[in-house]
Amino acid sequence: MNQAAFRATLRNQPAFNLNPNPYGCLIGYDTQLSKSGIGARRTTFPVAAGQRVISGKWLGVAANGHDQRVQAMRDNTERYGQVSRFLHWGMALLILWQFLSAIAHALIKDTPLESFLWGTHKPMGLLLLVLVVIRALWALSNLANRPAAINKLAKLGHLGIYLLLLIIPSLALLRQYGSGKPFEPFGVPLFAGFEGEEINWMTAPANLLHSWLGWLLLLTIIGHIAFVIRHRRKANEVDVLPRMWG
Repeated sequence: MNQAAFRATLRNQPAFNLNPNPYGCLIGYDTQLSKSGIGARRTTFPVAAGQRVISGKWLGVAANGHDQRVQAMRDNTERYGQVSRFLHWGMALLILWQFLSAIAHALIKDTPLESFLWGTHKPMGLLLLVLVVIRALWALSNLANRPAAINKLAKLGHLGIYLLLLIIPSLALLRQYGSGKPFEPFGVPLFAGFEGEEINWMTAPANLLHSWLGWLLLLTIIGHIAFVIRHRRKANEVDVLPRMWG
């Protein structure tokens, strides 16, 4: 259906505000159309700043370039914005790096490759923790506009990944301080260290749980990826990948 047909059909529909997506289009989806015999459908119209557009029952005015850039950064109910995507894929690369360094430390210890990878493990872990906190705060600020979880299992899975990503590096950071050893990630003096015995209550939790929780995180991420693939391949499932990728 072309734009003129939509205008003719929906001339008397109530108006709502509609923000443009990052690509300079207004996207509407209206189940009311099915009642008119036309059939509900997703419709995209390219727009210019200030142009009035009708799409579904939505009536809006296209924003200017600045507003479009702001909207592109923020999440909406259809997809995640540029900030969420940057944090998601940046963290994914860091997590991959962390597991590569852990595997190298376990399998090829005392080799030049292991020395290089393992030497980055702690600084990268701290960076990952910082990004997790930023991502959690950003998610809370966009909570009302984010794509809804497809079911309770997916919501619990995401929550579990967030918690593990917070707990694992936090335990390691606590152990680092309690060990009395200095810590200068990326050349920044974070802990000066101290002389004497280590603080057992700070080091014991990470000694007991850090590795095991790390492998649990890996299994959780593998499950997350498997469900994304499943939802993408099955015709009757919601394809969630475009929310973060497409």
